[in-house]
Amino acid sequence: MVGRAKALRRRFQRFEGLAFFLAGSAWDALTLTRIDRLTDNLILLSYVLLLGALLVLRRRLEKLPERWPRLVPHEEKIGFAVQFLFGGLYSAYVIFYGKSAASDQSLLFVGLLLGLLLANEFLHDRLRGRRLRVGLFTFCTFSFLLFFIPVLTGWLGRGVFTVAALCSFGVGALVVWLAERMPGAVDLTRQALRQQLPVVGGVLLLLGGLDLLQLIPPVPLALMKVGIYHDVRRVEGGYELVSEPGPWWSFADDDSAFLRREGDKVWCFSAVFAPTGTGIAVVHRWELQDPDSGDWKTTDTIPFEVMGGRQGGFRGYTRKQNVQDGRWRVVVETGSGRVLGRHNFTVQSTDAETERVWSSRLAD
Repeated sequence: MVGRAKALRRRFQRFEGLAFFLAGSAWDALTLTRIDRLTDNLILLSYVLLLGALLVLRRRLEKLPERWPRLVPHEEKIGFAVQFLFGGLYSAYVIFYGKSAASDQSLLFVGLLLGLLLANEFLHDRLRGRRLRVGLFTFCTFSFLLFFIPVLTGWLGRGVFTVAALCSFGVGALVVWLAERMPGAVDLTRQALRQQLPVVGGVLLLLGGLDLLQLIPPVPLALMKVGIYHDVRRVEGGYELVSEPGPWWSFADDDSAFLRREGDKVWCFSAVFAPTGTGIAVVHRWELQDPDSGDWKTTDTIPFEVMGGRQGGFRGYTRKQNVQDGRWRVVVETGSGRVLGRHNFTVQSTDAETERVWSSRLAD
């Protein structure tokens, strides 16, 4: 029986990495439920700290193996642990940033995270360079602090990015110094710092550029739902969303193809998730597309407050009267201008004599 098991493993050994990758990703998807959950954040914090410690230890073993004779035989296992921690962090970031990426632009950053996750699983033999490891560690540290600081403090201002970047640079510099310092060889230590600290700074400058282009999802915020309706009513247990049923083949559960009659109002309903204990301003920006130029022109900007902590997101709505026919969209954004998502819809006038059929659903 043991012989058969070994033979079977040898036969499918090349698929072991893929199997562990899929199993680990599925486990993260099931267990990482909320970005503001304390236990999830503490687990990820322990990953970041342990990863930094193992990177230091691994480099010390490379430089001074004679000082660590008992650990040298386990150097390969330390490498596997580093790979596991990188994979665990990337997988968690894909989930958390993916939930927050409602716009097409921010999905590019999630694609970058997914690419790093796949590279870590299947190209780990090529990711052993010192500078590359430091750069990836800086990226992981920053990606964690960008949502951990707001979750920990309730602060969601523009300065969060700067604080996360400064802390990441400090942590990266500390890891490099601990890994490269040589007793009695100050010049060699300084040379290593000059070689690797630009990598830390370069990663953070790259992330700063991505943030200016709004390619980084606005974690820990997330747009849970947005839709267009003929009416939104506050009822016991939630909100009643009223719309006209679309054709049988349509997957839309709202009035994205809005059939307008005289006196109709257009309602936009949204639900935005924010961490417990935080409060932010959310804006519904109503925009109409110019049929000639194709440009989007703002017609209304309507703000309202969001209080964090609710699993399904804080619900809010705005409405607009006297809407002309054409292509419209509502941009859901923060008070500071960070886009949480967009919802496109069309408005078309219809015969007032046609009988109307209504459909309603409860948003709890």
